[in-house]
Amino acid sequence: IVKKYNLEENIKFLGKRTGDEKWKIFSEADLFLFLSHAFEAQPLVLLEAMMFELPVIATNWREIPEIINDGVNGFLVPINNPETTADKIKLLYEDLDLRKKMGKQGRKFFLEKFMVEKHLNILEKVFKETALNNEQN
Repeated sequence: IVKKYNLEENIKFLGKRTGDEKWKIFSEADLFLFLSHAFEAQPLVLLEAMMFELPVIATNWREIPEIINDGVNGFLVPINNPETTADKIKLLYEDLDLRKKMGKQGRKFFLEKFMVEKHLNILEKVFKETALNNEQN
């Protein structure tokens, strides 16, 4: 598919990366592909990509649609559908404004839903409500 759309100079398959090397790659990327459909339920790597304002193309699998809002912060593609995946890559490659818009929406989603402070505030509220209910009973 990469050859079909003449994207060899623009798409690189890097394999597993960790630590500072991973963060450097995220900071240099234009978009993020996650086409797995084997084990992941809610992949952390999608949130990491969104931290860096990367639009995401991911499989419509398990909990991934809870993170990727199709057409808003990325695209969901059917499992084992390279044609649709290639079309979405091409669309984002050719439309810088759409890439930026989706990337910003992803970062906004990440900040609103997945920052530690947000989780702590939610937990605090739950604990207070539980304690209040226990006192009343």
